[in-house]
Amino acid sequence: MGNSASALPYTIGDEVCASTRAGSHGFSIHSGERKSDKAPVTVFKGAKSSMAKTALIKGSTTNDPTLTQIFPALHHFKKCKTLIHPHILSVYATLDTDYPDGNDPSSAGTQSASEKSNPASLTALEQTATTGELIIVTEPVVP
Repeated sequence: MGNSASALPYTIGDEVCASTRAGSHGFSIHSGERKSDKAPVTVFKGAKSSMAKTALIKGSTTNDPTLTQIFPALHHFKKCKTLIHPHILSVYATLDTDYPDGNDPSSAGTQSASEKSNPASLTALEQTATTGELIIVTEPVVP
């Protein structure tokens, strides 16, 4: 299985929208399908190294990690599976290729109560590797 997207029960197809387009916030959109029955899915992929270097505000130059794309991306990545509502995109699977088994150190038992309620805390961000990819598999969408 390793630390790659092969750990998912989904195949990732062609890129539909690039991560460099306006409003992408570092995520590219790919077509995909469930391996078991070939049902279509949409796959969002984001390179953490790129997001960690890209400012949230275009043209901004700052060394503050909370003002880069990685901070909200990690928050969304950790919260998206918990959102269940008829008018919100259904998330089937997520994978952080740095932690394919889900043992992200930022979700370890040593967090304070405020860090557990805010997975995008600066402490959690400092404990998270920023080298792999964030992969989110959802129901099919049209970009």
